[in-house]
Amino acid sequence: MQNDQIVRFWDKYIIKLMHYNVPDKSRRWYVKHVEDYIKAHLDLPLKQHTEQYPTI
Repeated sequence: MQNDQIVRFWDKYIIKLMHYNVPDKSRRWYVKHVEDYIKAHLDLPLKQHTEQYPTI
């Protein structure tokens, strides 16, 4: 993913958190955990993840 795509991804993610009324002080926690999830699953691009993959 190119840098501008990454920035757009996180912008959209923050907007989605706002849409779901996630408090401002909690949003960084969400972002950190998604970053950790992405790093833990580098073998498959995020856009290819489904409810079934990756299995836990």
